Amino acid sequence: MNFNKPMTMPGYKPKGSLKGETIPEGYSKYKLQQFTPEQMQMLQQMMEHLGPDSWLSKLAMGDEGAFDEIEAPQKRQFSDTIAGIGSRYSGFGMGGQKSSGFQNEQTSAAQNFSQQLGSQRQKLKSDAFKDLMNFSNQALNQRPYDQGVSENPESFGEKFAMMMMQAITKAASAGAGGA
Repeated sequence: MNFNKPMTMPGYKPKGSLKGETIPEGYSKYKLQQFTPEQMQMLQQMMEHLGPDSWLSKLAMGDEGAFDEIEAPQKRQFSDTIAGIGSRYSGFGMGGQKSSGFQNEQTSAAQNFSQQLGSQRQKLKSDAFKDLMNFSNQALNQRPYDQGVSENPESFGEKFAMMMMQAITKAASAGAGGA
């Protein structure tokens, strides 16, 4: 059955709704909540983690501000490392910090640090993207509402009119057949 096309049936008179849905005459749309209020709140919180302003989205997109927060302690520690290297070479006298050994050690420390941060960023971005995908799948698989279309029950007046029409038709055919 193709649910993308309106139903065609005798007496079909579509009436529109807000989202372009077409509901046949004699039918009504229903929507029943399946989740408790607590479950709805949890689903809402999960959806907030998927938005563009969420922490995970910022990490997945490589937001510099998010990485600055994470890397700040490591950058402070690296500054201490560089200061330690300087202190060690200052003990060698006036030329210690001008030596190639000092320059090489600082360069090596800076390259290792840069490589470590780059690797960490890639892993954080990848993990954040995977988490976003998992949360998205979980959120999209939730069905907080059951919805569909149901036939409207006939009113008492409609039932009575139908029974009267059947009785009149039957009496008329019996009278016509008996004459």
